[in-house]
Amino acid sequence: MKRHFVFVPVGDFILDGKRICKTDERFPDPPHVGDNVLLLAPNGPNWQQKQDEPFLDLQDDSGLVTLRSNSTASLPARFRRGRPELSAARAEDILARVRTASGKEDN
Repeated sequence: MKRHFVFVPVGDFILDGKRICKTDERFPDPPHVGDNVLLLAPNGPNWQQKQDEPFLDLQDDSGLVTLRSNSTASLPARFRRGRPELSAARAEDILARVRTASGKEDN
């Protein structure tokens, strides 16, 4: 699959001249053009991603981390709770934590 899609129930857009804004504190800020995302999909016995399916089923509201083009990161509320230092985390620090947690420190 060259591209994958995820549904994020957060956004801000204009439709027929009306501004529509949907927020949800549980989710990080949606990505902008030039940003990267870290997608966390479930990994369990009852979950199977179809290889030809472009839509990824993320792990609830904690399945998306936005890595901003300015090197900051926007984390889901679950990861920020009780950790104020993560609210201003740098993207490379978040990636280092994920690599360490997954045992893949050189990837």
